[in-house]
Amino acid sequence: QHQHAKPSITKPQSENSPTTQYTGTVRQSLIEITSGSGLTVAEYVFDQVGSFTNQAIYCPDSRNYEPQKGIAITIQITCDSHTGGKADCMHRAVCEKCGQEYGETDPNGHQYTEVVTKPTCTEGGYTTYTCRICQTSYQGNETKPAGHQLKDGVCTVCGYMELPAVGTTVTVGSLKYKIVSSTDEKQEVEVTAPVKKNLTSIEIPSVVKISGGDYQVVSVASKAFQSCTNLKKVTIGANVRSIGSSAFAGCRKLTSISTKNVQEIGSSAFSGCSSLKKAVTGTALQKIGNNAFYNCKALTSMTIGRNVNSIGSKAFANCTKLRKAVIGSKVKKINTNTFYGCKSLTSVTIGNNVTSIGNGAFKNCSKLRKVTIPVKVKSIGKDAFRNSKNLKSIVIRGTALKSVGKNAFKGVNSRAVVKVPKKKLKAYQKLLKNKGLSKAAKISK
Repeated sequence: QHQHAKPSITKPQSENSPTTQYTGTVRQSLIEITSGSGLTVAEYVFDQVGSFTNQAIYCPDSRNYEPQKGIAITIQITCDSHTGGKADCMHRAVCEKCGQEYGETDPNGHQYTEVVTKPTCTEGGYTTYTCRICQTSYQGNETKPAGHQLKDGVCTVCGYMELPAVGTTVTVGSLKYKIVSSTDEKQEVEVTAPVKKNLTSIEIPSVVKISGGDYQVVSVASKAFQSCTNLKKVTIGANVRSIGSSAFAGCRKLTSISTKNVQEIGSSAFSGCSSLKKAVTGTALQKIGNNAFYNCKALTSMTIGRNVNSIGSKAFANCTKLRKAVIGSKVKKINTNTFYGCKSLTSVTIGNNVTSIGNGAFKNCSKLRKVTIPVKVKSIGKDAFRNSKNLKSIVIRGTALKSVGKNAFKGVNSRAVVKVPKKKLKAYQKLLKNKGLSKAAKISK
């Protein structure tokens, strides 16, 4: 027999149908929940929300409290007020009373792990922060690159080879070079000298390897091989664009040279190469400097490429075996003494865009027999054809000629015939008077 205090007993509506549904809250005891119901239950405290079934004894007679029967009761537990717990970036807080989630997620509630990336020689370091919950990550705590640790030009950490500074002189094989460009994008050198002056042949490469870089060989420096008197053969690499002044001057045994990709031949570049018989130039050539082939007495022929636009003074002077010269269409001026003393020259073709023939340009070309002066020529300098004693045929094609210098034709063949345009006959007869033609020479249309 179970004894209860009378105030806690409430007689059910029907003695045959006692109440079996109850509600309560977390941390409330079963006895408190069923107080006054006429039930006898065991002590039990609920620690979570949910629906629970318990056994109870029903005492319908409040006077004698005689237990009549055992019944099953259902208790629905809720949480009266959530508390505690902590939300994160993906999860809501968990109530410490009932164990249920409540509230909202915390967008700042990340839990980061850190991975440190150390700096390298060329790249900075940083720390990567990654949320272990949502995997969101970002980088911070950045540091500068550590820089190369160089020893003898080589990094002891990564193996990087330092590019030499512009102006640095290096020796590779049998040649010395000077750095003219030294960046990751552009690496160029010029040949400055041979290691030994008594060499008989040289090959100037297209590319040379320096400090791990491939440097293009783009030029031959001034006086690089001057007076290498035993030098007979030269091979010039495809990347060489210019040959400096006096680069091969005085190489008296040099017999041939090919400059197919060279754009500029400097002043006196091959001056005094007395055994040079053949010089091959390509379409890249644009400029031939003063005295470039001066005194190349063995040179027999020279074709001046179609893109040459400048020929310097005395460029071929005293090339005593030069028999033929062709001047390209981009040349506008034949300078002073350009072919002076070419006593074997028998044929010369002057390009159609030449506008002036300089002083002494063909002086002492004693075997020259015929010359055609193109239509755009405006002036012929003094002594231009002086002492070209076999010059017998002179054709002036244009009407632009305004000036003829003193003694321009003095010493040409005494019976020279000068052909001029019909409409300029009288004007040219007057212009050429006292310019060196003999009285027997004829000016005709």
